Amino acid sequence: MHKSKLLQILRTLNSKELKQFGQYIKSPLFNQKEQSIILYEHLLSFAPLFEAAGLKKEQVFKKLYPRTAFSAQRMREQTSYLYRLAKEFLIYLEGQQDELKQQELLVRQLRKRGLSNIFELHFKQAKKDTVYTEDQLLHQYHIATEGDYFWGQQKSRQYSRLLDERMLHLDAYYLISKLKLCCEMLNRQNIIQAQYNIRLLEEVLAFLEQQEHPYQEEAGVQIYYHILLTLLYSEKEAYFTRLKELLATYGSHFSKGEVRGMYKYAQNYAIRKVNKGEERYLMELLELYKRILKEEIIFNDKELAHSDYKNIVTVGLRVKDFEWIYRFIEEYKERIHPAYQESAYSFNLAAYYYELPDYEKAAQLIQTTNYVDVYYQLSARMMLVKIFYDSKEEQALSSLLDAQKLFLIRNKKISVANRNSSLNFLQVVRKMHWLQINKGYVAADKWEQKRLQLQASFEQLQPLSNPNWLVERMGEL
Repeated sequence: MHKSKLLQILRTLNSKELKQFGQYIKSPLFNQKEQSIILYEHLLSFAPLFEAAGLKKEQVFKKLYPRTAFSAQRMREQTSYLYRLAKEFLIYLEGQQDELKQQELLVRQLRKRGLSNIFELHFKQAKKDTVYTEDQLLHQYHIATEGDYFWGQQKSRQYSRLLDERMLHLDAYYLISKLKLCCEMLNRQNIIQAQYNIRLLEEVLAFLEQQEHPYQEEAGVQIYYHILLTLLYSEKEAYFTRLKELLATYGSHFSKGEVRGMYKYAQNYAIRKVNKGEERYLMELLELYKRILKEEIIFNDKELAHSDYKNIVTVGLRVKDFEWIYRFIEEYKERIHPAYQESAYSFNLAAYYYELPDYEKAAQLIQTTNYVDVYYQLSARMMLVKIFYDSKEEQALSSLLDAQKLFLIRNKKISVANRNSSLNFLQVVRKMHWLQINKGYVAADKWEQKRLQLQASFEQLQPLSNPNWLVERMGEL
């Protein structure tokens, strides 16, 4: 049974859900088979992994039928029925969490049963004058549909706005859904170099470009429309400015997960600008980070991802906002998951001291921290290489370059891309170090020949980590 679909579902249930499923199958409304209860209670004794040897089909069958010879057919019937109940339970759980769907189904049932007074009460409660999200718009379409059907049942010949409302909400729902898909397709094209067939894009853009249309004030439509414009026309900065304004005004009306995604589009726009050499967008990026920190958008269950913590520090240090970054490092270290807390705090504080520069404090932090994550370990070692190079610690640098090369070759947890880019970095640093210590001690023409050879090879070397740092240091030779 270990690979059965039933156990695959049960492994995903937490302790509360396992208890609820037990209550679910004991209810005569959902299950009338006593054997299903016996089977589940036996399986439950193997929670949460459901992987013990006692889960062999023959042993489970014996629990169900102590005096009967094993029958594969009867065993399949019992597990298939409990599997069906498990799937129905998942649907039940999803329904319990979807308040809009519950409201919609209630209004539908009241209408179908002709309960006019109760219908009108709940219909008014369900109707909202202002809605923002995709789900809310679709919900309002369904509510307006029930109202329109109810109005039709009254055989009234008077005009009703409900048909107009159905069309308005359906179109708004379609526009947001369409714009979101267009944005995601264009975004993925940038990431994976794929080409998607984005149908009706020109028609949607032509409609939204009109001076007057019913969705000028529809926040979701306007936000995703401007995200799309930043993806299509990155050179027009006015679209990015307007997107920031829309997010500041309407962001709070969306779920935290959705508004985080909206801000990621804005951040990615700024990152693309920085990558094209427009350094002023680093400040834009930092301001976006500050906003989602202040509004708690960046957190997941009050926890800050260690990668976001590192990204914020990196951006802040690049714009040299040292005072704010130091406060950030100290203030938010407790919000990082305990598994990464020490590594993330030590590494980012070391990065802060390196940029000041205070090489001694940076090196001390790195050398006295046990980095449990291999990538923090790798990044910290690479920073130490930069520290020893910048502080002209010749022997220490030479030894570290050898040790780091062995670390990269031997550590199988490091991806091929990271290994190669890091090895190439070490190769360039080793050659720069030779030029650094031999300047003035070897013939000038030989030294210059070595420098030009390094520069030529550097321009062809890919992949390569820390390229900006290398360019700066080569310019200082």
